[in-house]
Amino acid sequence: MTENMGRLAIVAGGRNFGESDRIINFVTAEGRLSAFAHGARKSRRRFRGVFENFATVLLEFEPRQRAGMNTIRAGSVVTSRLELRADLEKIALASYLVELCSAVAPEDDPADELFLLLEKTLDYLCETRASTVIRRTFELKLIEALGYSPRLDRCVHCETDLPAICYLDFVRGGAFCETHAEQAVKVGPKTLVWLASICEVPVAKSAWDAAADDEGNVRMSDDWVQTAALKLSPVTARFFAHLIGRPLKSVELLQTVAI
Repeated sequence: MTENMGRLAIVAGGRNFGESDRIINFVTAEGRLSAFAHGARKSRRRFRGVFENFATVLLEFEPRQRAGMNTIRAGSVVTSRLELRADLEKIALASYLVELCSAVAPEDDPADELFLLLEKTLDYLCETRASTVIRRTFELKLIEALGYSPRLDRCVHCETDLPAICYLDFVRGGAFCETHAEQAVKVGPKTLVWLASICEVPVAKSAWDAAADDEGNVRMSDDWVQTAALKLSPVTARFFAHLIGRPLKSVELLQTVAI
């Protein structure tokens, strides 16, 4: 990173440091990032709105004198997303999205698709109500962006054609026949069709195109889509638990609003 150039970032929380400083966490197209904001707790005018959760901001950094954490020199708000901080369900889901991305993003390594997916999803969430379908769609696209696309055409273990009823385990790579199911979750044909439709859409496009009808209207309310999203909950939960190795703080709040 070149310190004197602006860097787009999404705010993903932070913590106080000393009497007046804060350490802020960000998700960027170059991976996750933590940086010092000297005097952020004393001078709110200097960084007004820059460290509000879910906002996309443009950051400038002080020249680095030695190895260590970056120091923020200045920042400006590109997209505030105030709508996400006025509704408990949106707060819960948005908090989960940024915490999840912050946990799985590489550090100082390209993460363009992950950053784009997070931006698009937060923007979409500003315009609609939070839901399990949005959460699950995001998780599925994130798994792809990380390079773990599940195999869905044949049994991962024996490569036989899948029956109408099959089993999913993303930790082991995708779909399985009954013989090799082990800890996999049993799913029906509609769930598999919805999952495949999500996976077919490139991450660079809006993830919500995957749930659109022929006229481009997003179909989030169909009962079978809701059922599919719920059915896949233990599948994605097990995958991210295995990948991250620790619980996320935001999950508890998500559970209280049943998303």
